[in-house]
Amino acid sequence: MSEEYDQPDFYRFNEDSIRLVRWILEQDLKPENILDLGAGSGVIGIELARSLKPKGLTLLEVQKEFLSSLEINCRRFLHDITNYSIQIDSFLYFHHPANTILLCQILPIIYLVEVILLIILTAQLLVLF
Repeated sequence: MSEEYDQPDFYRFNEDSIRLVRWILEQDLKPENILDLGAGSGVIGIELARSLKPKGLTLLEVQKEFLSSLEINCRRFLHDITNYSIQIDSFLYFHHPANTILLCQILPIIYLVEVILLIILTAQLLVLF
């Protein structure tokens, strides 16, 4: 992950993101889809998609300030590797496909109810970080 990711001025991903990607890759998973809740600038979801080659990647973020960085990073790093979508929306109304790795960052308390409901409605692998 030596490439330069675009990020908003107020945000910087850190070594924890890189470690999480490495740990997930060590699990030898073959997901059809990846859903990154609270995607930020997309570093984790994009790096996993580049390595795991899923059919689809969804980067879901509630803060519209990340949209530009998400778009730039997807164009820069995904090329035609995977079908991806960027959604700036509530977690509550999102429905993901089967066989999905669900990535969920530790989120502000205001989004906790939405994430809990999404977890209850899914039987997919969940990685909290």
